[in-house]
Amino acid sequence: MYWSDVIEKLEIAFQPVVDVRTGLCFAAEAFVRGVDRAGFPSIDEFLDASHRLGLLARTDEVLVEMALAAFHRFAAGHPVGLFINVDARTIAGTRDILFQVSKAAGRHGMAAASVIVDVSGHGSIDPGVLALETSGMDRTDLCGLAIHGFAEGALGLPFLYHARPNFVKISRSFIVDMVGRIERKEFVRQIVHVARMAGARVIAVGVETEQESRVCREVGCDFIQGRLLQEPTPRVEELQDRYHVEGMSVGNNVSARRGRRPLDDQIEVIVPIHDAEPMDNVFERFRREGRRSFFPVTRSTGEPVGLVVEEKLKEYAYSRFGKDLISNKMFGHRLMEFVIPCPTADIGETPEKVLEIFSRYDSTLGILIVENGVYVGFLHAHMLLRIIQERNVARARDENPLTRLPGNNAINEYIEKALADVGTEHNVAYFDFDNFKPFNLETAVCCALPARSGWH
Repeated sequence: MYWSDVIEKLEIAFQPVVDVRTGLCFAAEAFVRGVDRAGFPSIDEFLDASHRLGLLARTDEVLVEMALAAFHRFAAGHPVGLFINVDARTIAGTRDILFQVSKAAGRHGMAAASVIVDVSGHGSIDPGVLALETSGMDRTDLCGLAIHGFAEGALGLPFLYHARPNFVKISRSFIVDMVGRIERKEFVRQIVHVARMAGARVIAVGVETEQESRVCREVGCDFIQGRLLQEPTPRVEELQDRYHVEGMSVGNNVSARRGRRPLDDQIEVIVPIHDAEPMDNVFERFRREGRRSFFPVTRSTGEPVGLVVEEKLKEYAYSRFGKDLISNKMFGHRLMEFVIPCPTADIGETPEKVLEIFSRYDSTLGILIVENGVYVGFLHAHMLLRIIQERNVARARDENPLTRLPGNNAINEYIEKALADVGTEHNVAYFDFDNFKPFNLETAVCCALPARSGWH
């Protein structure tokens, strides 16, 4: 059978990538279907055969065109992105795959920024060479980059460190192991932390149960995809704008009844700098807003990528020819070379969850706040410290001075959250001790007595 005959038997199916907190469809991933009709047991064996014949790059090129052709009409009416799988061996031998896919997106009327090259590793690959080749390319106005199956095979920490992908995908083997196993959950939480340190957002792949989706949200994943939401479908119009995610937007629902979201009064709306902005404009922004020591940086889609800090630019700004060199279009630097990672949190998150995210970073100016994945403001570190102080004061005010146990306010808040979390079963037990006052009085007397040697 000729290779062209094999390609004709293939079709593209799509599966949604969904925000784990809101249920909004963020993007779709394109899958290849029909390899069995062409005589291959799996997509991996089909790609391996393409590689042996020297046709892998051509195969990936054709599959990218098929995916874009099937998706572009849907994308015109829905602001969602598209993940397209490309074999890592193709990137290793091509060097400009992001440029090629970006041009293909333009031919189909799609913005390059809405397309993400989803790199999957097959066979024996030198991750250091692959990462360096990818990181050496100009990423401005190009499509995004994702690691498929991070922490497995060749696409591990070296690729994350050098290539700085926009997304990291955690495979189902990690997801299913988290359920009911605290140590595995903590392990994946650390993977999420490492990905965020590199400026990437995290997608949990292969989610099949509501319990798995809840655990993914607990460890900090940004998005989920899998059979729980929808099976891959060749009919792109069957994709939905919003999906039901177990326990989604609990924080938003509780806050809505109180009239506002928890972080509304805490964030500062700092106008961001676009990642493709010329360096002259960046210097001018710092000059014009002299008291500002940093600015958030976002992509054209509104997705935050980190911060540009004045301190990193001083070496060029105050040297004799540094500013001219950095601004030179031919020899100068791009803004993304100076962007530092910054943690992100959804505006609907509870203060406790935001503090948890903040605590994972040893040194950060604050947290970028997003709504449905789009930047909306910045939460400064000093505001987080104020939140911590207010929480400690409220806790101290509410707790029993003798037992140090939480009082009625904390109990009522917990019950309110439990009632809002309609997707989870909660059990409540109430204990009432008779004649407790004598014991309470005895505790008070013991606390008032001075400590003495030998006192029991």
